[in-house]
Amino acid sequence: MLEGWYFGEKNTHNATKSKKQLDLPLEMSSISLRGSLADKSLNVQIASDTNAAIERVVRSSDETDKTIQAIEANLRYGMFCLTFMYFRALHQVRKEKAIWCTHRDMVSIWREPSMSDEKKKMIEEQKNAQLRRARIEYTMDKAKKGEEKKRQKDERERLEKTQNRWWDARKKQGDQRLAITVQRVFRGHLGRKVAKLQFMKRVEHDSANELINSCAVQISRVWRGHRGRMVSRYIRKEMADFLLALREDEARDEEEEYVAMQSLLRWK
Repeated sequence: MLEGWYFGEKNTHNATKSKKQLDLPLEMSSISLRGSLADKSLNVQIASDTNAAIERVVRSSDETDKTIQAIEANLRYGMFCLTFMYFRALHQVRKEKAIWCTHRDMVSIWREPSMSDEKKKMIEEQKNAQLRRARIEYTMDKAKKGEEKKRQKDERERLEKTQNRWWDARKKQGDQRLAITVQRVFRGHLGRKVAKLQFMKRVEHDSANELINSCAVQISRVWRGHRGRMVSRYIRKEMADFLLALREDEARDEEEEYVAMQSLLRWK
């Protein structure tokens, strides 16, 4: 900061001075090296005023140039309009000269006024324009009629297509109803036939089951009776053998007891 301003750099030669010049007091040394604050602000204010004045001059000169250019363009356009109006008026005067001229003799009064080539050309152009307009109108009428016929034809075709679609849909619905009825009747016939066959098979199966059950019952009854008689015979035989063996054991015990008693009595 010792070598520059706050708003820019400042080249000084203070850095090359000797040490003796820097031995001054602090305030005097700072003033001698950088200058006072008032001097710096004065220089900045002068530079700012100069730049503002230059900008105002440049801006005023630009606005003056724009105004001059606009005035020049308006003058040129005005001169062009005046020239165009002059030649247009001159053309109209030359065109209508034969009509508004009053210096004619008696023969020329009784004669039909002669038309200029320009007038004849204009009349011919008007006739051609009317003819073209009539042809265009005739063509447009024909086109309108053709469009109307085409529209009517398209409308008839659309109505016919709509009616045909309606009839087709109705016929399709009728065919579908008939097909449903036929299928319903045929399915009912098949169902009744299948139900009848199943009923017959069930009756046959039930009768066969009853016959088999009755036969099985008879066989079981006969077999159980036979097995019961055999078991009862075996049990009676076993019981008889058991009773016989029991009686034999009792008789043997009685005989042994009798022998023992007799032997005792004999020893007495």
